[in-house]
Amino acid sequence: MSVPLLTPRERIGGARRLYQDRGGARTQGDTAYLAYLVVLVLAMVVIPLLIGTARVLAEPEILSALQSAGSRQVVLAVSGALLAAATVVGMHRGPAHLPPVLVSLLAGTDLPRSRTLLRPFVTAAVALTILFTVAGGLLATVLVLESGLDVPGALGLTGAAAALGVIAAAAWLAGQRVGPRHGWVLTVALLAATGLTLLVPALATVTPWGWVADLWPPTADGPPWALLPLVLVALVCAERVPRLLDRVLGPLLLRQARQWEIVSIAAYTGDLASALATFRALPRLGRRWWAVPGSTTVLQYAVRDLVGAARTPVRAVTGLAFLILGGALMSLAVAGTPVSPLVLAGLGAVAGFLALGTLTDGFRHAADTRSLPTLFGHTTAQLFLLHTLVPVLLAVLCSVAGAGLARLAGWPAAGLVEAALLGVLLVAVRAFDSTKGPLPLTLLTPAPSPVGDLSGLMVMAWQADALLLAIALGLGLAYVLTTGGLLLAAGAAVLALVAVVGLAYGRLNDL
Repeated sequence: MSVPLLTPRERIGGARRLYQDRGGARTQGDTAYLAYLVVLVLAMVVIPLLIGTARVLAEPEILSALQSAGSRQVVLAVSGALLAAATVVGMHRGPAHLPPVLVSLLAGTDLPRSRTLLRPFVTAAVALTILFTVAGGLLATVLVLESGLDVPGALGLTGAAAALGVIAAAAWLAGQRVGPRHGWVLTVALLAATGLTLLVPALATVTPWGWVADLWPPTADGPPWALLPLVLVALVCAERVPRLLDRVLGPLLLRQARQWEIVSIAAYTGDLASALATFRALPRLGRRWWAVPGSTTVLQYAVRDLVGAARTPVRAVTGLAFLILGGALMSLAVAGTPVSPLVLAGLGAVAGFLALGTLTDGFRHAADTRSLPTLFGHTTAQLFLLHTLVPVLLAVLCSVAGAGLARLAGWPAAGLVEAALLGVLLVAVRAFDSTKGPLPLTLLTPAPSPVGDLSGLMVMAWQADALLLAIALGLGLAYVLTTGGLLLAAGAAVLALVAVVGLAYGRLNDL
């Protein structure tokens, strides 16, 4: 008696049902509760956020900036950067993502991965395309209501955003296919091509980001032909998806699945630092580099920090680029741009804080030696001071370089000293963040209130205290600069620096 063979669809469905039964299949009540949560989040978070964003975009200053002559170059740069960012995300968490058990059950079989991985990819790609479409539709709606843009122009902008979302989904999958070891080549190529397009405007006619820029600012008599090549490229990218899925490596799928399982468990338990540490790049270069020169102690630690950062070159270059971006944004906060100074300063503080993570590994090492014997002949406080030189110098240099680029871009009032002040403050915030230690158990105790249990909010605030402090310092510095001048801002920055260092020292003694 022969056993009937199962079709690929039945095999995939059977594996998914087994996995769901293993973890407890979702009941009708669970589905109804999930639908309730979705509706609640849409009504209380998403829709108010969209309305608030639309009101900000409708401000006269921002509206004039959106329709200015230089906005086309900004749209071109942002479109190319989004595609490059999609490849970076794909290296660490691709759209073809499954739990570790399903990776072994489905991706490890004889079935083609274009069948077994198609469902998670389509889900992720549709979500990304919807996100791009909503962003483009929001801009189009504001322009229709506030600038008298015709409906055809708005539809063209929305269609271009949707097509760019499909291309970004393909770039996301391409980043997963290449993997983190060689994916930086694809990212650098996209960024270089975008920069070359900015320098040579003629190349905009043959690139997707150039076609998006051709549709901006949207007008009724704008070039409708620019939408056609975008749609064609999006269709070509969709056609290439099955081949890319078939070539995704099994070990990479399993490694990403296990990594995100660890991240989800760490995030659920409130250990956000451990969750983010799983994405930190591992050093692959420089095993034989000379990292400890026979010179003064300060120079030894400076060289050690530089060598340590250079052993992960992509991470180091990315950090320096974000430091330059943070300096440019902070310098523009005092240059009289149409955008609010507080918004620019807040964004600059976030960019600089995130960038300094690549240069402050020495702080984390010094904090880890707090409870260990003094093996290096220096106390913990001395180690912090020795590891401060390189981050401060690079923060100041990159911030000033960003301010200089802002001046070259046409903002002569961009502040050089202001950007340097923020860079120094952010180094101190990074030192404060490295002394955090484990999550206090008292934060996990219930905190009842009229609006519910606030213990989760307290844990989130504790996890993001350094980022919130960085934003507060950036906003405060911008406010003092715009109201009291540079001299008063320098004095306030010194006081803030002393306060942050004091907080870090007190927290270090409590470890």
